[in-house]
Amino acid sequence: MIDGEATLTVDGKTFEVEKGSHFILPHGLSDYDLSGDAEFIVSHV
Repeated sequence: MIDGEATLTVDGKTFEVEKGSHFILPHGLSDYDLSGDAEFIVSHV
């Protein structure tokens, strides 16, 4: 994440993400929520 703040919820667990944070959403993950005001660098493999 390059700027801002957001909340990521996966399988009922909530994580606060902020500038400098990184995370991976695995292929096939169908139930997640990402909310907030943030800018990301996104990579697809």
